Amino acid sequence: MTAATTSHASIVIPVKGVTSGKSRLAGALSPDERTALNRYLAERTLETAREAAHTFDALVNIYMISPDPDFAETAVSRSAHFFRQLSIGLNAGLAEAVSLLPVCRTVFIAADLPELTKEDIHLLLEVPGIGLAPDEAEIGTNAISVPQPGILPFCFGPHSAELHGQSARETGLQVQVIRRAGLAFDLDTQDDLLRVKGWPHAINPRNLEE
Repeated sequence: MTAATTSHASIVIPVKGVTSGKSRLAGALSPDERTALNRYLAERTLETAREAAHTFDALVNIYMISPDPDFAETAVSRSAHFFRQLSIGLNAGLAEAVSLLPVCRTVFIAADLPELTKEDIHLLLEVPGIGLAPDEAEIGTNAISVPQPGILPFCFGPHSAELHGQSARETGLQVQVIRRAGLAFDLDTQDDLLRVKGWPHAINPRNLEE
């Protein structure tokens, strides 16, 4: 399936709470800094998705799912639909979203990819079968593209790249592993913070050196 044959598609962005996200950075950032970082990442991902949708040769709808209602306004302000997650955990939240999504090419993409580009998303939208984008270590999964939601079970967590790959091959569909810098770099650690462009004002260098 390519841009020429896709009449419509969906982009789904799951987001943790604005204050609870990036808990592993609690030792490096103050609560206010973590909140600012979570908002920055979510807003940047939404904006990149909107740019990708506007420049793709098909109708693309964007959805954000989060247990945090504070993100509803963020989503709507960027022409995205907001789903309030009622379940607990990323996999459960995405499974919850599946029942609300239209039957079409669907891209599930992490919200903590600070180097994500619209070209990265276009590639995911153009995958003919199933597309899997691993993290830099090729242990985790940062994005999944499927012909329609519900085809692939969500296995985010330890060794998700391997688990998603196995499940994808069992479908009998063509499986493409997508390795791109914008999809591979997810912000998780203090070292990752030093690589982020566009968010230096909220970083306390003293904390990062400790």
